[in-house]
Amino acid sequence: MNIRTSFLLFDLNGTLVNSNDAHPEPPTDLDQFFHLTHAFEHGVCANYGLLGKEVSGASALLDTLARQFSQLWAIVTSGSSALATAWVRALFREQSIPLVFITTFSKERLLAAGVTYVIEDHTCVRISSYGDDLVTF
Repeated sequence: MNIRTSFLLFDLNGTLVNSNDAHPEPPTDLDQFFHLTHAFEHGVCANYGLLGKEVSGASALLDTLARQFSQLWAIVTSGSSALATAWVRALFREQSIPLVFITTFSKERLLAAGVTYVIEDHTCVRISSYGDDLVTF
């Protein structure tokens, strides 16, 4: 299969990582669940990382991306950058991680972490290409 594109975005859970066994059963009290979500999220990979598994073929895909498109792909996730980075480091030690993680952290937390560019409108991001080797946001 050949796909012509300027940039690739991958969801983390379900696309590269199968973390189903590392998550709790569906909650019955959604208010309580959402109150605890962020605290729980920080310990998911540390406490339950052995339960997470690579989605079949993900390592081969990441190897190809590293060889051919090293800076033209990103991971997009509803989790925090800490959780996303932890999963990638735990399951893909031999692969290069992307330079771009699109996560749910606030602008202030991203800037404090050393990010140099933050898109403030979280409703839509259009990625455009200007030439064969230049991708702009």
